[in-house]
Amino acid sequence: MYIKLNFNTPQPPSIFFEAIYISLANANTVNNISSLSSAVSGSGSAQLIQAFSASTLNSTSSEVVNSSYSPLSLPYVNYYTGGATPSPSTSSLTIKFTVYDASTTSWLQITPTTFTHSDGNAGTLTLSSNTTTTNATPPYVFSSGKISPPQTWNAAGPTYSYSYFAYISPYAIAWASTKTGWTKSGWNSSSGIWSNTIQNGPYLSTQYTRLDAWNTDSNGVIPVCWINGYSASYRSNYYGLSYTGDMNWSSGSNFTFNPAFGSFSSSNNTAFSVMNTINASARSDGNWVTTDYGITGPTGSSNYNIGVQVGYGTHIRSFQDQTPLTNTNISGAPTGPTGSFTNQNPRLDKTVITENAVTRSAYYGIQGAALFDQANLSGQFFRWPSITGPTGSSQVVGSYILQPIVWNRVDYNNIGGLITDKAGVYLFNGEYLPGDEFTVNSSGITYSIWPLADGWSQRIGFAVPKK
Repeated sequence: MYIKLNFNTPQPPSIFFEAIYISLANANTVNNISSLSSAVSGSGSAQLIQAFSASTLNSTSSEVVNSSYSPLSLPYVNYYTGGATPSPSTSSLTIKFTVYDASTTSWLQITPTTFTHSDGNAGTLTLSSNTTTTNATPPYVFSSGKISPPQTWNAAGPTYSYSYFAYISPYAIAWASTKTGWTKSGWNSSSGIWSNTIQNGPYLSTQYTRLDAWNTDSNGVIPVCWINGYSASYRSNYYGLSYTGDMNWSSGSNFTFNPAFGSFSSSNNTAFSVMNTINASARSDGNWVTTDYGITGPTGSSNYNIGVQVGYGTHIRSFQDQTPLTNTNISGAPTGPTGSFTNQNPRLDKTVITENAVTRSAYYGIQGAALFDQANLSGQFFRWPSITGPTGSSQVVGSYILQPIVWNRVDYNNIGGLITDKAGVYLFNGEYLPGDEFTVNSSGITYSIWPLADGWSQRIGFAVPKK
């Protein structure tokens, strides 16, 4: 299910949460913005009804797409209004996902400023089919089991946004919002590096396809990962996946799990985390380390013990924690195979190295495409020309790169998992304007391109399916 809501006046996240709740609770009938508006009218929620009024919601530029999933395959959802009198600041959205290859569950709770994950031991929601009723009592609380520390996705003020975006599948949810006066697309039209007052997201919480032989339900591994929340100490201070802080090494604080890079590291600053994993590094006793939840919570909060930070890549590129995905040139970084830092990313300068008197390309392993940014390509090459145009035409047409996202953890000997395989979202690389859409002929799926948290001037975005 794909949801885009554009408002004439900024709305609190509670409106977004309740719209998702209404959409999923009525997934068998809500398949466009008109049917969602009808469901809202019958919801009895005065706050939501007002937000969907003709003077507040721009129904022309808002939309709902719900065409690919059985209603019962979508995740279970519980929305909390904040008590008998709705309170936007205390609202929360709780979503329960069933693991794709097991009967276990994973949980996600989003508040106006944070999001938290939990394993299937968090508790039980009373559910009838795929619906629940809106609570009028204190919210569902993760009070047992394995819980992650709250991660910040939205600044404390202002929390209100003009536009909200969500994609929800049986295994994933991606979301974002924009805080400035909206355009028809819902995204900011400036291509510069944005400040955190412009946009929240993109964020993603999703299952992944397991790749390691020991990564099984019987070993207690829950195949869930997410884009980490905001931190003032790393990732260039953006709310959501960013080009500046997550794809290049813009400062010496970017973390690497690759032991070959030695001291060029600091803790707790990667873009992705997984719920839990096994440290499968070599041991003299032949045993793997037991399941590692990776986080020690604050004093008195022993339940905060899930979330292991990992490196991510694009399946045809190296991993972010081993070499930047995009152009980088900083001082103080380790030297590469030919004596300079940028040569660790050899697609940028295409240098060669000599091994045993044989000159060869500086690439290692199977070679593929990379993320190309604005600094490395002149304007006319933002779209790469394909050899043939439309059928019966010799016209040269533009093309682009869709790169599936993967994760690994090299020092734990974790091959990792395929994120896009379950989430359905890709990294898009090519010329675009925020909100552009394209359809892949082989699958018939239409994708919306969401800009990254720091803008779209580098022509890298989040390709989110509309289905």
